[in-house]
Order: sequence, then C-alpha cells, then structure tokens
Amino acid sequence: MPRLIRDTCALAGLQILRVHPRASSVAFRQRWRSEFAGAEVDWRGVRYDWERLGSELAPAFERRQAMREFDRRRSEADTALVARWLDLEEVYEVRGALPDHAWWRGHVGASDLFIVHGDWRWSFVLTHEEEGLGIGPFFVERVSYVASNVRRPSWGDSVRIRRDAAPAFRPGSWAAVCGIREAETIEEAEQLGSTVGSTVYLVEFGDGSSVEVPEAFVEIADED
Repeated sequence: MPRLIRDTCALAGLQILRVHPRASSVAFRQRWRSEFAGAEVDWRGVRYDWERLGSELAPAFERRQAMREFDRRRSEADTALVARWLDLEEVYEVRGALPDHAWWRGHVGASDLFIVHGDWRWSFVLTHEEEGLGIGPFFVERVSYVASNVRRPSWGDSVRIRRDAAPAFRPGSWAAVCGIREAETIEEAEQLGSTVGSTVYLVEFGDGSSVEVPEAFVEIADED
C-alpha cells in the first residue's frame, strides 16, 4: 500500500507549511489544468489528469527527459505543492530541498504523484503506468511561463493581470511593476491565495491605485 503523502514528505525532510483540505481539490485541479495545458484542451472523458500531457496543446518532457529536467530544476523551488492525485485529495504545501525523481518513485510506489513549483512555474508528474506501459513521468512548464520566453516581470515592466485572477487583483487590467518581494508568512500567503516563499508583485494601475498580486496572475505583455 502506498505510503501517505504526509509521511513521505516527512521522510524527505520537507517542512509541511499547510495542508489544503480535500474540499479545495476541485479549485486546485482546475488551476493545474489551466496553468499547464492550453485553453483548447478537451478534458471530457479524461480519467487521469496527466493523460493530456505530451500533446500538442500541453507539451511536456516525457520519461527520461522529464526525469533529467526535474532533477535539474528541483532546486529552483523553495516551496512546492505535493498531492497524490488531483481529485478529492489533500494537497501539501511544503518547504525544503526536493529529493530527486528516483527518491520519489522509490517512496510512493506504483502510484501517481503531482509536484508543483510553489510559484506554479512547473509541475512534475509521476504516473502509475510508468513500469507497465511506459507512460510518464512528465515535466511540464506553465503555459504563460513558456509563452513569455521564460522572462519574469521586473521593475517597470508593463504587465497584465490574468483574467482568472481574483476580483481584488483587477483581472484583465494593465499595470506597471513597482515592487517585488516574497510572501513570508502562512497568513500572508493565505490572504494572497499563494504559497509561502512565492513571488509577489506590487503593481500600479493607470488610475494611480496599486495592489500586490501573486506571480501566477501577472503576465508580461506589450500594449496594442
């Protein structure tokens, strides 16, 4: 029987910052799909969320390439989100050095596992079909992260707030970056709907007002 994710994270030496309850898994799943697949992806009839990865609308590294990419990039994540599945499962927000892919596979057994960078920059997915059918693992980058040529917003950049952002962040609005910091406490991260250690941008709108917005909802874009 696969070990509980809480126990696995503890064995990895990861600090559990917060446990997102099963009730929030629907929103987590919806965000995972929107972050790592194109808007045109048809999710009807999909049993496992990783089934669409590696397609034209959800390009991803697969198998050995995915393992190498995760092992190369895992040190980027000061915090991460870890879940067994994206359907009615608790999601663990953790801090610490993520072990390599071989460690995770050895400790979760023949099961699925989703690891998401704390800023939602990328996701690494183990599948239960790796040994039997050779499907997975996958390493996929956020759609908007790829589209912006992997350049993160900086001071003075013109940006647009993503349309799926919370109303308080003024979705769809243009703004300019006037401050950059990290979410430092659990309370702060909860208020922003983000994770501890994730990047937060202070943006100023055309009317002179300003608000802090998590990086996941800030896109570099040129005004028409």
